[in-house]
Amino acid sequence: MAITESELCDWVKTGAAKEFVVVFDVDAVARVFTVINGERVPVGSARHPCRLFKTSVALVRFMQKVGVKKFTTEIAND
Repeated sequence: MAITESELCDWVKTGAAKEFVVVFDVDAVARVFTVINGERVPVGSARHPCRLFKTSVALVRFMQKVGVKKFTTEIAND
């Protein structure tokens, strides 16, 4: 299950989504997840079940747009 950008905006506004994790792979591509009830839920896009960011500028702009002010980062194990 993935959530859309508009759903994420609503969840951030209502406080339902408070924890966010950005996972970078070996190519520095970032994937965004929100943590709901202890489970990571990917933030999707029209083309991918988990939205991809190839630059940190694009990632930060997206997070600002949806109202996220703080997130943690990880490096993927694969």
